[in-house]
Amino acid sequence: MVNPYPLPRQLRETDALVGNGGSVYGPFAGFKIFDTADVEVWTRPDGADVWTEVAATVTKTTGDAFDTFSVTFPYAVPATTRFKVLSRRTHERTAGVENGTRLDMTALEKELSKQGTVLQELRRDVDRGVQVQFGPGYVLADDLEDGETLMKSGTRLVAGPNAADIASAQSYAEIALTSSEHAQASAEEAAGYADLARNDWVVSGPFTGTGAEQDYLLAINPGSVNNMFLSAGGVLPLTTSYELVAVSGSYYLRATVPDGVVFEVRSGYAIDVNTPSAGSVTRASLATSATLEGQIAAATDAAFSDTDMLIARKSDGSSVKRSWGNVKSALSTGKARFRAHKNNVNQAGIVSATDTKLTFTTEASDFGGFYDAATSKWTPPAGAVFLNSVCQITGTFSATVQVAYLQIFKNGTLFATGASVHDANTGNTAVSVTCTDDANGSDFYEVYLNVTTASGTATVTGTIAANRFEGIVI
Repeated sequence: MVNPYPLPRQLRETDALVGNGGSVYGPFAGFKIFDTADVEVWTRPDGADVWTEVAATVTKTTGDAFDTFSVTFPYAVPATTRFKVLSRRTHERTAGVENGTRLDMTALEKELSKQGTVLQELRRDVDRGVQVQFGPGYVLADDLEDGETLMKSGTRLVAGPNAADIASAQSYAEIALTSSEHAQASAEEAAGYADLARNDWVVSGPFTGTGAEQDYLLAINPGSVNNMFLSAGGVLPLTTSYELVAVSGSYYLRATVPDGVVFEVRSGYAIDVNTPSAGSVTRASLATSATLEGQIAAATDAAFSDTDMLIARKSDGSSVKRSWGNVKSALSTGKARFRAHKNNVNQAGIVSATDTKLTFTTEASDFGGFYDAATSKWTPPAGAVFLNSVCQITGTFSATVQVAYLQIFKNGTLFATGASVHDANTGNTAVSVTCTDDANGSDFYEVYLNVTTASGTATVTGTIAANRFEGIVI
């Protein structure tokens, strides 16, 4: 009899397949099932750590009892996602194999093939379990939490230390090691200075007085007479009656002690505070470009005078602006102020009826260093401020009466507007704006122009007298 339900040698799962942008995949050659409920579909997108089961629809190819099949995903599967299709049948008995007094061979073959599929799946899955080589098995605890490690306890595998806690402990150990190294270094440094606190004096002498002023060699440098205690015949003389002198790297007590009197000097250690010697701090010693000191050194003009001062401030949140201001002028006025112009350079390409920022890249004055010519912004210190700007415009203007607007923007938003009416002409028109405000120390101000032309673009002339931006803290 020919087996109506042949079962090939297999593990009843596909290889790891890759999506092609579609949602339907199959049939899979040689892979047959009895029931669509036996099929599981798992996916793993690129970058994912684990496989995840997907609720796909399973459809048999012809409807035979033991048939190939296809799966339909609830979405299109991209090429960046892998997927596997496998069978995991829960065995059941729903039909007998008897036909009267005989065995129904077809029913028997079907039942045997069903059991065969289950055995193949068990064979496949048992290889994915934990195996013990030639020894007793272990029972895995059922109360494990995410992140916990496994620890052997008799014949059970139970929860061990949490992996995150282990990583934290390693980090803390490294910090503790670094701290202990620093502590050891500090302890060694402190040991040299602990003698005085422990009343562990260094004794120089004994000496014998001569009745005349004389220098007596000391064992250490006590630092000052306030750290020297002279005992002469049981008497402690005033510190003003003797002095500490240094000769060729040695230190001496200079005192007049009565002839024949035996005495000694007790001293604590002098603490070296590493005071830089005069003239040792130079521009070269500060000139490291990675530091603000280096930037200051690099910005220093060798020709600046004693009345100049360096002002370092944030100009755009990322870089440091360096500028020179005169100390006498700034202190005599007590007010931050500036005036900037276009230095005879025209600003062309002003698009009609469009807010366009004007540039004033040359500083006529900038007391306090709060104006940034590169960005044409003034960021004054906190206080009341007065601002003014004028500009001269050339272009072709409409026969219809139009208005040119010169605007002061605060923190990137329109704050004040000055207007000038102009009629049909091809020539010049001028406009100005003036305003006051209370600045908070981080507010910044810029100038914008909005002018309507009959054709083409407008140009702001670079004439110094006719185009400027100025302000003062009042």
